[in-house]
Parts: sequence; structure tokens; C-alpha cells
Amino acid sequence: MHGGRGIELRRRARVAIALPPDRPRTEADAVQIRLLRAAGPSTRLAVALSLSAAVRDLAVRAIRERHPDWPEQEVLLQFAEIHYGPELARKIRDYLESQQT
Repeated sequence: MHGGRGIELRRRARVAIALPPDRPRTEADAVQIRLLRAAGPSTRLAVALSLSAAVRDLAVRAIRERHPDWPEQEVLLQFAEIHYGPELARKIRDYLESQQT
């Protein structure tokens, strides 16, 4: 509502797309940007969540590859420490240890 006159103003949110600065944009980039901008909010959210999951999986895989001898729990604790900080990782570790006794 704007000014109490019963008129609802809606602006279509512009989707900001960041491309690597070290390469020229391609036609495929333009098509992808058009598709994302044309997509509804739920589709854009689904794409964002999917990309976030993919990045998280790659980060965990990198830790696992760097430390192949670590148990899975230690890999995930290392992920938590890198991405959420040592204090939270310590609290998680303390909680998990308290559950084993």
C-alpha cells in the first residue's frame, strides 16, 4: 500500500547475477540470466538451495580428500569449524562427546 490510498505498488525484484570477471560473457550466460530473471521466486529459491548444497558437498569432499584417514564425523566437524567458526565446532564436539558417555 502506498500513501493509504489503497494502491499497492509492486516492483519486480531484479536478480543480480555475478559472473567471473576474468572471462567474457557468453550467449549461454545470457540465456541462463534470462531464464533466472524470468523464473518465479520459488524456482529461484530452489536454484539457490541447490547451488548451496552443491558448494557444501564440494567443501566436504575437499576436506575428505585432504584427510582420507579421518572418520566422517571429524570431516564434518572440520567443515563446521571452517564455515561456522571454532567456537561452534567446539560446542558440537563437546556435545557429541557428552552423548557417548
